[in-house]
Amino acid sequence: ATDVGGVRELLATPGTGVVVPPESIDELTQGMLQLVDLPAAARRDVQEAAWAVVEELHGVDSVISRWFELLESACTAGHDRSNGTRAKVADRPRVRSGR
Repeated sequence: ATDVGGVRELLATPGTGVVVPPESIDELTQGMLQLVDLPAAARRDVQEAAWAVVEELHGVDSVISRWFELLESACTAGHDRSNGTRAKVADRPRVRSGR
């Protein structure tokens, strides 16, 4: 993949792919050939490793968890003036995402 946007972060884990400079056709070609030349099992390993990173960073569970953390921090930023306690977001639901 070309090194634009958040690609480098997605492929920072070893074995998740190849990152090349943008607009470098020769390096992109070499990177693609490097992956195509891998045995099928190794290509599958790269695919699964890359998918695991995407799921961890951008999967439904991860996004929901980050939203609840944001909401909880917003709710706990101020005190409930009537009893001096902080407001809390209810326990967050556990959502299971499928593939």
